[in-house]
Amino acid sequence: MREKIRAGESIEIILSREEIESIQELERPCERIVQSIESEIEKGEYGLILGEDSGGRIPAYILGHVLQSLSQKNNLVPPTVRFIAGADGLEELIQKIELRALEHGGELKRILFVTELISSGRTIQPIIEACKKSGVKTDVATIALNSKPPTVLGLQLGCRVVSGRLSPLGMKVPKILDSTLTGVKKNRPNTLYAAQDPFSDDAKVRASREIAVEIADRIVRRYILSRTTNQIWP
Repeated sequence: MREKIRAGESIEIILSREEIESIQELERPCERIVQSIESEIEKGEYGLILGEDSGGRIPAYILGHVLQSLSQKNNLVPPTVRFIAGADGLEELIQKIELRALEHGGELKRILFVTELISSGRTIQPIIEACKKSGVKTDVATIALNSKPPTVLGLQLGCRVVSGRLSPLGMKVPKILDSTLTGVKKNRPNTLYAAQDPFSDDAKVRASREIAVEIADRIVRRYILSRTTNQIWP
């Protein structure tokens, strides 16, 4: 999952200060999400981290790295990290999810679907329906919610919803969505599916992922410290 920056590259040169800060701003929301799913993490329930393209890519990299690191520490099978890309409709989504289940010996317990922002919930409804039809339990992790609280949205979608923050106000969401940081872009709004951006800067994508891994490593260290010392998370 990790693509390190190459020799001679520097994150501070590749990315602007604003771009770096927009990624770093994901740290606290991602940490809140990890706190919310701590029980599932300890049981090793998540077999698949499914990120929404393109805004869900960097949050999914962070959460995926956290869960993989903690699974390895607990001698559990680490989850796979994948993204919604190239699927054409509900049936193909179901087939892709069922394929992931086969990769786990047909014992894929639970999926964590990651996105950056939910407003009405209509855009992600197809993936939730696909997960239900494939018979795999699904939780939704969103960096921010624009309207309904998680419990209300969860009732609407028929699954558990956890949020890193209740309002996107003050977040640099446009930069997170920027295809220059993720390498993919959506061809139309209000859709799950994205495609490779032929004009994206590979160095920026690598640098963004490197920052994501650094954020994940800090979250893992604080998680382990909180469990070994019984300290409350910051």
